[in-house]
Amino acid sequence: MVIVWNDLLFPMLLLTGKDKMTLPLALLQFRGEYVTDYPVLLSGAVLTSLPLVAMFVFLQRYFITGALAGSLKG
Repeated sequence: MVIVWNDLLFPMLLLTGKDKMTLPLALLQFRGEYVTDYPVLLSGAVLTSLPLVAMFVFLQRYFITGALAGSLKG
């Protein structure tokens, strides 16, 4: 959980321009002080996770082979 917090906190403190914004920081821009635009926030979260899902679908056999190789005794 600390690693996820660092992925948000360090870029928030160190990055100054909007052109260098990370995805968690960009999603944070949809939250206001009094109002949160949940449909846009959740659709942004889905769009940011799509590349990882597509990568897993295409490389699924390698993930499973690696997981099985690490769990079996040799």
